[in-house]
Amino acid sequence: MADDLIRVVNLPEPKPAVAARNDGGPSVLPTVPDDVVREISSLLGFKDRLALSSTFYHIHEVVKVRVEEVVIDESKLPAFHQWVFIDPAVRASQLRVLDIAPAGREDSQNVRYFCEIIKKATKIHTLRCSTSLSEALRTQHLRAFTNLRHLQLRGCTPKMLESLRLPATLTELHLSHPPLKTVFVFRGILLALSYSQALTTLTLERLTLPDPDGEEGDDGDDNGTVDEDDEDEDEDVDSEDKDGNAVEDEEGEAEDAEDEDADEDGDADEDEDANEDTDEDEGGSDGATPAGDSTTAAPVLMSVHTLKLLETDLPPSLDWATAFPALKTVVLEGAMHLDGDAHATTPLHHLVVSGPFDGSYPVPWRVTRLTLLICPRFCCS
Repeated sequence: MADDLIRVVNLPEPKPAVAARNDGGPSVLPTVPDDVVREISSLLGFKDRLALSSTFYHIHEVVKVRVEEVVIDESKLPAFHQWVFIDPAVRASQLRVLDIAPAGREDSQNVRYFCEIIKKATKIHTLRCSTSLSEALRTQHLRAFTNLRHLQLRGCTPKMLESLRLPATLTELHLSHPPLKTVFVFRGILLALSYSQALTTLTLERLTLPDPDGEEGDDGDDNGTVDEDDEDEDEDVDSEDKDGNAVEDEEGEAEDAEDEDADEDGDADEDEDANEDTDEDEGGSDGATPAGDSTTAAPVLMSVHTLKLLETDLPPSLDWATAFPALKTVVLEGAMHLDGDAHATTPLHHLVVSGPFDGSYPVPWRVTRLTLLICPRFCCS
């Protein structure tokens, strides 16, 4: 009989978790992290997300009823264009972040789709373009944005950067992945951005920055690229010059003799005029600067306080204190060659470095805080 007994255990009924409210009183809703709520809401349809966001104010702030951030590759652009133009007045106006990564295959129609989308999505504050879309971007497209703050141009070239007039609201610019053999003169970058007063962060990724005092980059075309065909043409021209120089030199000797006689007659007059001009300048110039000197002034980025060089070497022979007077933070990821002739004369608040940096390489700053990245971003990708 004893074996037939059944033991019953009475357990208390489950109660909802109690979380403290902002005013200190109890709440009947459990505490769920915001990232969990976002993940759940991403699996719901529009009507369910709308119902969930209507429960109370905090959930409404966490759950995004409309799509605000889109990250796709360029091959998905036709489908995204079709989705946006089902209701462009709502869907395009809600976009805040648009990131279009490059795809293996480029379609000429994608440029038209892209231009039509950004024409409607004027409230975007972060825009990242693939290579082909960066080439299609124009100043009028950027001016249409009311609050564009972050811009990444993949496949950027010097000619592209010079042709664009960045909006006054832009605070962060990222130039990355230029075409092969593309050379950027760092002074050209500074000149192209010197008018921007709101730019605080400049990121340069995989750019070739030659020494401004050297010859590298001067023999390229308008885009800063060096072509093998140009080198072959130069060799052909040199060979032709060798054959024709003898005749030209003989004809030029007679002309040079006549020019020398004329120059001797005019030198005395020119010297007298020059002396008179010098005396007048010393007496009445009052230290005025000639108008032509403004074109030779060093370009300055007054507002940039963060410079990121990703797999890009430090630009040599640069006066950092003049070019970046407000610079506070420099990030060097994969910068293999630092300036060996650098003198630590410019103060820098924070330096972030990675790669083979062990402290023995000289840097052109007096660093207050140093951060060494053990696993840099580009090594983990």
